[in-house]
Amino acid sequence: MKNSEEYRPSIESDAFALWMKDVLNALSIETAVLTGNSLGGWMALKFATAYPECVSALVLIASAGLAQVNSQFILNVGQTRQKEGTVQVTSDIIGEHNIPKEVLEFMNLIVESYNPIQELPVFADEQLLRLNMPVLFLDGENDVIIDARRSAKRLSSLIPSAEIHLLPDSGHVVSNSVDYIVPFLSKR
Repeated sequence: MKNSEEYRPSIESDAFALWMKDVLNALSIETAVLTGNSLGGWMALKFATAYPECVSALVLIASAGLAQVNSQFILNVGQTRQKEGTVQVTSDIIGEHNIPKEVLEFMNLIVESYNPIQELPVFADEQLLRLNMPVLFLDGENDVIIDARRSAKRLSSLIPSAEIHLLPDSGHVVSNSVDYIVPFLSKR
């Protein structure tokens, strides 16, 4: 199986946003609700800041791009990296011990052919100010990967209309996100 990194465009370029725009155009979709988790949140932000007119609502779950990835997490990942470059996802790495076994198995299936991007850029204030659509941000207070409080504070200062939920007793894996997403979208 080939590793995804071989085909991944540079995160410094506009390639992710351009690809998503091409997909929406090919499907004749003018506007869409975007939902992204972690790296997917970063990709959703990349598109929404480049093409805000194409996003009717934005849902960010433990999203990268609002604050730096925690350096301790990067250190922990580096120490557990296997010879072929992958990292076995465990409760210790994620910092949560109540993650269902099936979720951990699914996460490990993903990383079998995916090398995580170590240093995701944080979006500039000017970029985030382009988010003129309704925004929902969810993260666990105990997220060991991304500083949830810093992300929430930054987003609320730049986008005061954003709906923000920092969930107690939760980390980077927000297993009950649908409990917040459905009411948020129902209001639209």
